[in-house]
Amino acid sequence: MSESPETEAQREALAAAFDRDTDPLAEYATTFEQMDIDPFELFMKDVIATRDITEHTRNQYEIVLQKEWPEFMNDQGRHPACPNESHIKAFAKHELIQKDNHPDTVGEKLRKLADVYEYWQSDPIFPHPDDYNPVELARSKINFERPKEKEVRRIPLPELREKVQEVTHIRDRAIIVMQ
Repeated sequence: MSESPETEAQREALAAAFDRDTDPLAEYATTFEQMDIDPFELFMKDVIATRDITEHTRNQYEIVLQKEWPEFMNDQGRHPACPNESHIKAFAKHELIQKDNHPDTVGEKLRKLADVYEYWQSDPIFPHPDDYNPVELARSKINFERPKEKEVRRIPLPELREKVQEVTHIRDRAIIVMQ
């Protein structure tokens, strides 16, 4: 999920050539930290509270946006409202590997982060640019393939007959054969 140093260097060179920043939200992190306002709480009040969703879904938003993501970003040393692509990828990796979450679960958590990020992009009070969405950028680069299910061992018919014949009680044999 992480990029090679060569790829990172190429990205930096392109950004410099076009006078762009590879981490455009870094400059706003300090301002968010100094504010006494939680941008996630605004999203919960403005968007989630107005949606016709179940209590369970509302709770899942709260867990991701007000607990898991802020705790993760605190460990990264960055305000959770100012992530870059590598933060999102690291969070996904953390959820997949350290917490052993199913890829669908991790994808759903990232979808919730994308919802709040899109809200910030659309509201003019937030500094999040329309042309940079680190959540969607990271999601497009993360492999969410489901783990392959184990193949069921096929028992050869002669071996199966032998095992069934070992069952001596007629009732037990009938139950096994009917399955």
